[in-house]
Amino acid sequence: MGMQRLDPVQLLHAETPLRVWSLIVTVFGDAVMDRGARVDPPAVWTADLLALMTLLGIEPGIARTNLSRLVANGTLLRDKTGRNTFYRLSEASRTAFAKASGQIYGRIPASPTGRFALAITERAENRAEARVTLEADGWRFISPTIAIRPGHEGEPASRLPGGTIRAEADATPELIAAVREAWQIDDLNRGYRRFLTAFAPTLSGAPPDPAHATALRTVAVHFFRRLALRDPILPHHSLPDDWAGVEARALFVALMQHLQPASEAWLAAHRFRD
Repeated sequence: MGMQRLDPVQLLHAETPLRVWSLIVTVFGDAVMDRGARVDPPAVWTADLLALMTLLGIEPGIARTNLSRLVANGTLLRDKTGRNTFYRLSEASRTAFAKASGQIYGRIPASPTGRFALAITERAENRAEARVTLEADGWRFISPTIAIRPGHEGEPASRLPGGTIRAEADATPELIAAVREAWQIDDLNRGYRRFLTAFAPTLSGAPPDPAHATALRTVAVHFFRRLALRDPILPHHSLPDDWAGVEARALFVALMQHLQPASEAWLAAHRFRD
């Protein structure tokens, strides 16, 4: 029996609204940085980027507009050589993408300790700035002045804003309820289940042709990336009984292996690889 042919373009464009700038971020993290493995990837010619965006059903004009948006906000840098335009990641983007790659592509991204770190901003030098800093570092607030983050094995203690008090807490039922609400765990679980429903059938049979494999890979990464980066990797006892995150990650890893040979052939033919 042949592989059930999922239409990745139809799946992608069913999103409302489709954020093309976010899709381009996915392309740079996956295709250009090779899943975060290439620390300093070369610039990519606009024509090659547009070829990939066309595979995904994105019109060249819309793609160019969103590339310019990412240049304006510092995510990308634009270079010109004669009449040709090239795009590359800024240094800050490369650092952020490399950090995120383990959480996206890793088989087991982190091991929870079962305890939770607290950051109390009651005495912070500037509460508003402390909140922004903590949220950017992955903390979530469960009250106006108390932020929380799950502990993970081997993870160094993060530096806290001035005047912030650090504490630890056990996973009581009340704390687990607050954590699940702060990270919207039930909504995240529904997202993982939608991913399983959409992509599980694609593993049967032979891999698709290079173009289809590349489109399918990009859309799968795009969907899974946004789930994985929202996932705080909570202890098992803090998760819903029907938690789908582990199964979804296993499917994603298997899907990447399934699509890699054909998709890498397409990427190499379009100068995404040396």
